[in-house]
Amino acid sequence: MTDVIKILVVDDNPHMLKGVTRLFRINGFEVEEALNGTMAMELAGTYRPDLILLDVNLPDINGIEVCRRLKSDPDTANIFIVHLSAMHTNTSSQVEGLEAGADGYIVQPISNQELLARIQSLSRIISAEKELHSRKQEFEALVQNAPDLIARIDENLAYSYVNPAVSRVFGRKPDEILGNTHQSAGLTEPAYQKLEAAASSVLSGGTENMIELEITRGETTSWFQVRLAPERNVQGHIHSVLCIFSDITERKIAEGEIRLLNKDLEKRVEHRTAELALTNQNLEAEIAERKKTEYALRKSEARMRQITDNMNDIVLVTDNDGIVTYITPSVTTSLGIEPRECIGQQLSRFFDESDKGKIEEVIAIISKTGVSGSREFNLTHKNGTTYCFEIISGPLLDDQNGIVGVIGGARNITERKMSEEALRQRTDELALANSKLAKASKLKDEFLSSMSHELRTPLIAVLGISEALQEEVYGTLTEKQHKSLRTIEESGRHLLSLINDILDISKIEAGKMELQYAPIYIDSLCQSSIQFVRHSAQEKNLDLQLHIEKNTEKVLGDERRLKQILVNLLGNAVKFTEEGGRVGLDVRTDVESEAVEFVVWDTGIGIAPDQMERLFQPFVQLDSSLSRQYNGSGLGLSIVRKLIDLHGGSINLESREGEGSRFTVRLNRYNESDATGQNEIDQIMDISDFPANSNILVIQESESEYSQIKRYLLDAGIKASFLNPANGYLQHAGDLNPDLIILDYNLPDDAGKVVKSLRGTEGLANIPVIVTSLVKSSSAELNGPDVVFLTKPVMRQQLYHTLRDLSELKVNGDILPINGPDKNGHMAEQVLKILLGDENDRVIRYFSEYAKNRSFELITAASGEEVLRFTGEYTPDVIIMDYSLAGLDALEAIRIIRENHHPGEVKIVITNGQNLPWSQENALTAGADYYLIRPFSSKRLDKIIQPEGILMPSDH
Repeated sequence: MTDVIKILVVDDNPHMLKGVTRLFRINGFEVEEALNGTMAMELAGTYRPDLILLDVNLPDINGIEVCRRLKSDPDTANIFIVHLSAMHTNTSSQVEGLEAGADGYIVQPISNQELLARIQSLSRIISAEKELHSRKQEFEALVQNAPDLIARIDENLAYSYVNPAVSRVFGRKPDEILGNTHQSAGLTEPAYQKLEAAASSVLSGGTENMIELEITRGETTSWFQVRLAPERNVQGHIHSVLCIFSDITERKIAEGEIRLLNKDLEKRVEHRTAELALTNQNLEAEIAERKKTEYALRKSEARMRQITDNMNDIVLVTDNDGIVTYITPSVTTSLGIEPRECIGQQLSRFFDESDKGKIEEVIAIISKTGVSGSREFNLTHKNGTTYCFEIISGPLLDDQNGIVGVIGGARNITERKMSEEALRQRTDELALANSKLAKASKLKDEFLSSMSHELRTPLIAVLGISEALQEEVYGTLTEKQHKSLRTIEESGRHLLSLINDILDISKIEAGKMELQYAPIYIDSLCQSSIQFVRHSAQEKNLDLQLHIEKNTEKVLGDERRLKQILVNLLGNAVKFTEEGGRVGLDVRTDVESEAVEFVVWDTGIGIAPDQMERLFQPFVQLDSSLSRQYNGSGLGLSIVRKLIDLHGGSINLESREGEGSRFTVRLNRYNESDATGQNEIDQIMDISDFPANSNILVIQESESEYSQIKRYLLDAGIKASFLNPANGYLQHAGDLNPDLIILDYNLPDDAGKVVKSLRGTEGLANIPVIVTSLVKSSSAELNGPDVVFLTKPVMRQQLYHTLRDLSELKVNGDILPINGPDKNGHMAEQVLKILLGDENDRVIRYFSEYAKNRSFELITAASGEEVLRFTGEYTPDVIIMDYSLAGLDALEAIRIIRENHHPGEVKIVITNGQNLPWSQENALTAGADYYLIRPFSSKRLDKIIQPEGILMPSDH
């Protein structure tokens, strides 16, 4: 990743300073500011900028003097400095600034675009120089840390460079060797003469040489293989020899041992001589092959030079004055000019008039600063066609690293520029298309939302009235009438399910479905899912099984959506399994892959192999005859797959026709290390309103059921006591002084009689009772306002939800019954007033029946303005408004009401047929107390509108 260029802007004009700083920052530079020269020099040492944009006219120290001081300091000498001045614009001032060490001089006024372009050009040069410096350091590090001795011998056979390995090879420090000849290295006379002769040969002949050298230091003798290679300057003159000393002592010792062994073997086994001769021949062949390889390498190098001469790009060299000294033949193909026409000519002569000054400026900058760069120019072919070229140029250095010219490469990028323009146009077209698609997607969402509203609104009347009829509000019903009403309610619920499925599909495809991740108890999840299909399974006499592997406790996911997945799969299994068959849910943990597998299986009709892939497509049932026999929309399994994908899981299907199917869902296992530290019980259900010091009495015949309920209560910090029905529990219940009783319906004694006996016990008359049972009882004692039924098996969420509801119903320590007398037996004189703001006839009829059945007073308003007027006239206890109410916007109406009535005076409930998250957020923010999605049950409404401290009127 490229480092961000750091710029220090120095200017005593705050307005100018802020403008330039803002320009650079929005274009990706890191910028610091200084208002005077003193501050600039301090920041140059601490901030270490890559570039200083320095005003000449400063209040304390002249900018040119600041530049001179910075350039004279070794710590800041390498910082690029560019003067920027609107006053000192003459040539002498610019010359003075550049002679002081500045790398550039910009005269104001100058446009932001040009200033930015110049600084961006300098930033590229700075980045390239950083990269070059880094590469140089890497190379120097390699050489300095090389195990071999690397040395350079000049034309006088003196050492001009040695790396630290010289201490190991010669036993001398580098400063004892540099500037001296081989003789000073402490070599023996033969070794000194051999090395000097080899170096002289390379200097005179120009060919690489390799020798083996014996070096003795004290009593230690080492052998080195010395490779000597000529080093040439740009004119091809050999000015030094590069020597690499590689320690081959071990190899030489091995060779010596081999020679002794060979001699011994030759004496004892004469016939091996022939084999040795053959070996020598093979070695000679290998040497010949190696020479052939070296020749091929040299030939390859020559071929590479030939390729350079024949490449399409133009390679050229000029002197510091811009005179062309070399150019490749490709200039003829690119521009129709012969190389000989260019040699000795000013390079700018071949550029368009608009670019002549630019190329001359580039050459001048490189000649003075040695900074490489890249720019684009227009060049015209002899035939009149203009092409765009990218020219990358840099300094040409001599042996002393002096700049002797400029070398550059020019590439024709005309087609690339045309492609970039075409790409830009295509990008604009795609952006426009994406905008149209986004608009279409929004229209689709709005359409689905509106249709959801229109479909849900009639359902509130259908479900509400059917619910009221089943409760026999209007009189006693026959069993046939009850059955018909259940059919109506089931059909309404089915229609609501279809609407929800369509909305789920729309949300998922639009990427708007958000999962609420939390650790979920697998046992509770599976039990509640099984409970959803238990009744349907019993009607078909199916054997419904659940098996959860030990140590399979939790899974990470969205509990509502995971339950939706399991209920859908179990529902399908029950639906497509004939009477008397088997349906099951098995759960196991794959410890190795940290996954939990939910397997839903059945002995139903099965699925043909060629139909399996279509099974997860939306609106698809595999056989039209099945759609008549088994009703369904074909959306369920499509939603299941998409929800599993959102969880990062997978689903697999195994099935055989006539034998049944197995759906395996794999999800991430929950590890304690993944927890965020928040209490898990709080994540599952907030029951903070229930007093933590409460004492709950649990009367259960099954010790396992008691242990489960006790664990749930202890997790929430609630004390639990246990009484076994076999031990005279009734006489001990009053002694324990409980705040709430959890009672098993399946006691040896009749549960209704037990509750009646508890009510007659001192201190237990008004204690609420939770009855756990497989079915709800019709016993009068078990249908009172202070008795709540929980379906077995009891789930954690189910229990917590009930406890939370009970805590909300507490008033001054007593449970407040709906439609009943207070604790002193007196009826409230105040009648609950409901103001309904809705113009839909079905909704008005539903609320009219609802209010009539509960003896409420109902006032209706057809617009937002009427809601405001009736609020002032009638002072209602509860206001229920449609989110899309005509006239004054519902949100604005809420705000006006809240200016005069705080939440304790009047409750505001907003209803909506559209499930839009932002609508709920807007309503609650405006001041609403509740937000309900239609349709909703009367029980849900009862719970919301029950006033605090006001008794509802009885219906007698």
